[in-house]
Amino acid sequence: MEKAKRDSLSIDRISDLPKDILHRILYFLSQEDVVRTSVLCKSWRYVWCTRPNLDFSDINFKGNKQDFLSTVDKTLQQYYDQCLSLEKFRLYLSLSDHTPGITDMPSVVFKAESLELLHLNRCNLGQNIPENIPFVRLRVLRLSNVSVENEVFEKIISSCPLLTTMSLDGCKGLKTIKLEKKIHKHLKHFTFINLMNRTAEKCNIEIDIPTLETIEIMGNFVSRQCRTISA
Repeated sequence: MEKAKRDSLSIDRISDLPKDILHRILYFLSQEDVVRTSVLCKSWRYVWCTRPNLDFSDINFKGNKQDFLSTVDKTLQQYYDQCLSLEKFRLYLSLSDHTPGITDMPSVVFKAESLELLHLNRCNLGQNIPENIPFVRLRVLRLSNVSVENEVFEKIISSCPLLTTMSLDGCKGLKTIKLEKKIHKHLKHFTFINLMNRTAEKCNIEIDIPTLETIEIMGNFVSRQCRTISA
């Protein structure tokens, strides 16, 4: 009886769980901790490679910036090649304050059709993004200290028919932000923050979405023009 009890306690019940549940467990772990689970047992060895969210940070990465970006690029390419679903992607780069956001975002990010939340910080959205961006499930878009030209920005937001939340914080290169109900009919929350000095470039904001629930605009109002168009 005692032996049976000990055998019951020693059974690894977690590893026998379905992959979907294992993915859910890994969802709440950091990328470093997720990788460590691969040594637990055979069934965990490759589970971390297919979880639906990726969270990269170079703070504890052992290597230089280029090695880190290469790891990110290879992982994203692996997801794309295997047609794996990706619901959330986060990339953090610890750049110095006097270093502008010049890190180019890997173009493969813009091919993630299953992506639902995208938060980019201190990077450059250049002209190398694909012609067609399949963000058909994206609901939350947050850009912080991102360098992006208007043409690229318009291409991105026009490819997100289900977008409900848009947050722009300290973005460079934007001269016009135009939100229309025929394109962004699901948009509920819009935030624009730019606390730069008075010499910052002007950005005109036009909003024609009567169903918006919250609008937050902070910054240098002297160099900002906002216009709300009634329905």
